[in-house]
Amino acid sequence: MVDHAAVPLVIIWLWVAPVLFARVIAEAKMRPGLVWWGVFLGWVGVAVAAFMPPGIGRSPVRCPHCLTLVPRQATRCAHCASELGTRAVSP
Repeated sequence: MVDHAAVPLVIIWLWVAPVLFARVIAEAKMRPGLVWWGVFLGWVGVAVAAFMPPGIGRSPVRCPHCLTLVPRQATRCAHCASELGTRAVSP
């Protein structure tokens, strides 16, 4: 016999939780479309979204002086303290 009190918990675990996890991953990677992976594929979609590369705006660049990866928005390298300007190169 099915315990009807557990049905809402199963629904939350199987459908709502993957959507929330996919949303967190999408925000971290600046890819809002990744939320739909959690909606349609559940936990499999969350796993796929976790391994997708970050969006273009979030991808790091290399410092032209020491070749360390730095955030695209950085103006100074955290490793060698050189000014980045527009000379940073994509990895």
